[in-house]
Amino acid sequence: MYRVALTLDEKAILKQCIDNQDAAALQEATTFFQVEESDLLTLLDDPFTPKSVGDGKPFPESRFSDGSHGVFYSAQEQETAGKEYAQHAPKYIPETMGTVVLSLHLIDCRVRGTLTDLRPRALDFPDLIAEEHDFCHEVGALVAKENIDGLLASSVRQTGGTNAPLFKRSCLSEPRKIGSAVCTVDTVAKNATCTIAS
Repeated sequence: MYRVALTLDEKAILKQCIDNQDAAALQEATTFFQVEESDLLTLLDDPFTPKSVGDGKPFPESRFSDGSHGVFYSAQEQETAGKEYAQHAPKYIPETMGTVVLSLHLIDCRVRGTLTDLRPRALDFPDLIAEEHDFCHEVGALVAKENIDGLLASSVRQTGGTNAPLFKRSCLSEPRKIGSAVCTVDTVAKNATCTIAS
């Protein structure tokens, strides 16, 4: 499975630049980011590490979580991983930053587990690929309750793409940086593109 990501330390550095609204510092910071093996393991751990997110729940809300359980999001295709990252990138950068180019890591990891395939059900249940997450939250709550390892779900962002939301840290191993990606964020238009450069 693939994921386009920054390490947690890199996220902290970027947040500081964004808080200062210093576009030049932001661009300079992303140029020199390197990734270590320990960073990769932390990327696997982070979605399952409870943290205060401000609404009293231990995890951030996402497509298949209302914040009561962690989910690691990955994709079967590199391009899908890039499209998914690009969808969320404009939310984190203020409009005053203009156009920002981020250098990102393309990560792959091994998944050992049984994944329930929801892709054939998307026609019968269109809310699986809707912008609103209420139905997917119900699905995620059931998956967590039933102790299911994860899902295969149609990507909302990439036609024909497959996402793999994983509900157990124990299913993930052997993360590697296999390439890089460049994400160009237009903060005014609130859109982004992510190009895989492996």
